[in-house]
Amino acid sequence: QKKLKEAENLRQKKLADERRSQLALFYVLYMQLQFCAERFPNFSDAKATARDMAKNMESEFSTAEITEIWRATAQSFANLEPLLKTTPNLFGECIGGSNALAGMVLSGEGKLPHTLGPRKDF
Repeated sequence: QKKLKEAENLRQKKLADERRSQLALFYVLYMQLQFCAERFPNFSDAKATARDMAKNMESEFSTAEITEIWRATAQSFANLEPLLKTTPNLFGECIGGSNALAGMVLSGEGKLPHTLGPRKDF
């Protein structure tokens, strides 16, 4: 009985860690696409999609967790931004971010896992 409970706790922790990583990835894609949209307006829709996907996932986390994930991601992005500013192929990098986002959306990432059961919508 105790081993089953420990295994379930471990599984839940792993799932939570995966969801945190997914949210951080949506945040970094949002930050990248925001950077891109400031220079190339055709990335505005992709930026909005990244924002919407992140907002959808945020419902799974407390305000403190959201703040922690956002801050850590923003700190990491601060190291990446100078590279984006100097890359000779910024448009290609922007296309790559947009394509990564499209792949995540099409694969269903960012949605609540089915293991949580149906959501009450009334």
